[in-house]
Amino acid sequence: MGTPQNKGMNLTSAAARSRAMARTALAGYARCSADGCRGDGESAESQPYSLEGGVMRKRVITGLTWAVGMVVASSVADAQALAPAGVGSAGKVSRADVEVRQMLTEYFKTIERHELSKFLAYFAEGEGLTVFEDKEMYDWKAFVAFAEGFFQQVKEITFDLEKCTVSPLSPTVAVATGVFRGTGKTASGEPLVVHNSYTFVLVKQGGRWRIKHVHESSL
Repeated sequence: MGTPQNKGMNLTSAAARSRAMARTALAGYARCSADGCRGDGESAESQPYSLEGGVMRKRVITGLTWAVGMVVASSVADAQALAPAGVGSAGKVSRADVEVRQMLTEYFKTIERHELSKFLAYFAEGEGLTVFEDKEMYDWKAFVAFAEGFFQQVKEITFDLEKCTVSPLSPTVAVATGVFRGTGKTASGEPLVVHNSYTFVLVKQGGRWRIKHVHESSL
């Protein structure tokens, strides 16, 4: 357990190690991105959303999942190491935590209600948006096409947030991680099951929480 002072030193060391590991992993991904390598040799934009046999097709997770995880871990460790005593202690829920949870609940409701425009409004539109669906990467334009395809091919769906952890990094930046399950039917009447883990990086803009980065992985 240690004293608060020793704990802070341990957290600072952990944050430094996480940053070093993240820089190494992301540097390798940057080289790969510059060369245009994808593992399967195809562009995300060339692959429209598809459902196979009524079940969302499973895809292999690349090493980028680990790299993103290291970046998030580094940010959380930094926030913990620098936080004053008592901040984030057990039983104390921040305003950002409450707001992000409410936002995520409504986010999934827009999918259930087939409200495409309201769903897209939860994202930070622009060049900075990145969305990973398993090994596929989407920018804003490609993600809009992906979402349109999903909404067209799904007749009905209901979501259950099985796990949700919110880590506020500041009053205007937060990370949400967890697992959700969606069950329903495709447009052709076939059963549909979606079971994903997720990482959302959110920013507060104009008083509203918006999604800046998404990484979802099929379970």
